[in-house]
Amino acid sequence: MKAVILAAGAPRVRRWFPPDSKPKCLYHVDGEVILTRMVRCLREAGVNDIRIIVGYRHTDIEEFNRAQELDLEVIYCPEWVVDAISASIEAAIKGVNDDVLLLFSDIVVRTDVIKAFLAHPEPLVRIKLKKEPHTEGVIENKIHIVKVAREKFGIFDNTREHMKKCMRDHPVYDGISHATGLGLVCALIETFRQNEPVGEVLVHPILKEVDLFRQTDEGKKHWGIK
Repeated sequence: MKAVILAAGAPRVRRWFPPDSKPKCLYHVDGEVILTRMVRCLREAGVNDIRIIVGYRHTDIEEFNRAQELDLEVIYCPEWVVDAISASIEAAIKGVNDDVLLLFSDIVVRTDVIKAFLAHPEPLVRIKLKKEPHTEGVIENKIHIVKVAREKFGIFDNTREHMKKCMRDHPVYDGISHATGLGLVCALIETFRQNEPVGEVLVHPILKEVDLFRQTDEGKKHWGIK
């Protein structure tokens, strides 16, 4: 199994992150850098072959990788500004002859979740959230970690078209740029929908997605949040 961390996109600024923000994966959550935690959990689960796709402020991640001796295979995606979706996925699977675990770089992962993906027998696997009372309208399937068997790499042939269809079918995504993480969410949602049935890993409690500056230790310190 090869893990690929998708980290090419830039954080959203203004009320989301500071204009000069470092990549989201380099922020701290609960005292640990998000990227360090992700690598640690992957290796605790037995995944040592890890590639990271970088773009925005890529030298920050490259320097962190060297300084912390994470031993990641770093792939720079120069097209990230105009096409973070198909270019990142193409870079993710290029030259790979193994099954792939794709992970968004702003997720606070857990080792047990990684192990559950590795143990799942289906060739395509996504996250299934535990259904809670009074959660009507909440999307139960999450796409920020997916497993794709080597023989299924062809599902990514039409990622841009899948993104556009998802945006048409789900107005909440209207106007999302294909240079953003949300554009990648749209592409993967529709890609997996077009290739059902898909295996699912039940995840409870939900993994934290770091969408806001105030969710990070740095943001809490800045705003005086305890």
